[in-house]
Amino acid sequence: MFQFTEFEKVLRTDNPHYERIRHSELHDVVNLVSRGNTFRVEQLVSVMNKVSPERWKKYSKTRSYLIRECPMLLELLAPKIIGFHTLNMRKGAGGYIIHDLIWTSSTGVLEDLRHKNVRVREKVYWQAPDNSVQPYVVEDYRRQGEHYGVGNAVETQGWVGQNTDSHDAAGPFSPDVLKLRDSDEVEFVVNQTYQQTNGASQNWIDIPLCSYRILRRAKCIGGKIQFTIKKENTILPNDRLSNMVEI
Repeated sequence: MFQFTEFEKVLRTDNPHYERIRHSELHDVVNLVSRGNTFRVEQLVSVMNKVSPERWKKYSKTRSYLIRECPMLLELLAPKIIGFHTLNMRKGAGGYIIHDLIWTSSTGVLEDLRHKNVRVREKVYWQAPDNSVQPYVVEDYRRQGEHYGVGNAVETQGWVGQNTDSHDAAGPFSPDVLKLRDSDEVEFVVNQTYQQTNGASQNWIDIPLCSYRILRRAKCIGGKIQFTIKKENTILPNDRLSNMVEI
């Protein structure tokens, strides 16, 4: 159990002259824990992450004491992705939606994500379409299912801090969609959630505020097939875009 008197002894072991002359990087850490057991471990993580890795090398015994005596601290200190959000969502040629995403590390240093092999992927899942729609989608989408990225986009290394996700308007539609007659229309919806490994156990967890609904529509207009795609964040109303192509 954490005891400030014991903590202070360890701190003085690391640096007998702590703040005798100047303000230390650990000032906010010490100030927080000096309240005894009234602080929350989440608060401690926040102030500890503001201390540079180089400084923690000097105060390694202090850090070890905190990790040992504060339950859950080690797990919460593991670097993880934060601030994952849309940088830009733009229209591409041929009806594509091009989705640029960026993020940072909870430690403030992207490279820290490499040490825990933190990675990013998508989870895409869908319900079985109505019987009337099934002939117009490829086999894999005629029943309920899911996948976790395709081709080279299965995973992204977390420490690169960015990714580009592209969606074409035709998506899961089969060539039979070209047989639609004038005014015929079919729709297919998939759900997409971006995920990250949690750093400690390497389990995949959903990234907050990063779930999307992707609707694709094929409609015959004047003998041509119009493909429309719409991607929208299920929580953030301004994080959305649609595009269209006609063939």
